[in-house]
Amino acid sequence: ISGTSLDAISGIIQVELEIKRLIDNLSWDGSQWKTGENYILCLGTESWSYSITNPDTFWQDSQYELRVRASDGADNVETPKVRNFTYDTVAPTSTVLVPADNSYLSSLLEISGTSYDLNRISEVQVSIYDQTNLLYWDGSTWISSQTWNLTNGTTHWTYEFSDWTDGHYYLIKSKAMDLALNEEISTDGNVFKYDI
Repeated sequence: ISGTSLDAISGIIQVELEIKRLIDNLSWDGSQWKTGENYILCLGTESWSYSITNPDTFWQDSQYELRVRASDGADNVETPKVRNFTYDTVAPTSTVLVPADNSYLSSLLEISGTSYDLNRISEVQVSIYDQTNLLYWDGSTWISSQTWNLTNGTTHWTYEFSDWTDGHYYLIKSKAMDLALNEEISTDGNVFKYDI
């Protein structure tokens, strides 16, 4: 965690930081999470930083509030500046609802489904695979390598498509990405047969 500070008259003497975990309202005292207000001394003054020793275990999937304040040579203490952020390592999930798995359809104009994330979904994409011809839809034509197509919407999403061939089997998969750029690993999708 880093930043800058400035005092043109008496100079910056120290910068302090409070790290609060909002899920339980505990703040870091330099060695443990505790109740109450706990400011820790940063390294440096006009250019300051605070290093997290073990970030993989320190941060939890939660919202955090950072409060930073500087003190100058005349013992003036700044009103803390506040920044909030969300730490998120959990990938979102998505589900194809239409077409249903193992279904037979004579008409399908729109693929649709849902997605979920602890925070917010950034985007959802779908893969359309013709299992009969062994080709993927790339948004304009059928090709041999897997491609993903951006849907409309996130929590409830849709993708308009109607280029189906009679008698063919299709595999539809979806994957979502959240605002922290965690991307779902798509596994099983829904298979249907287009039959007119």
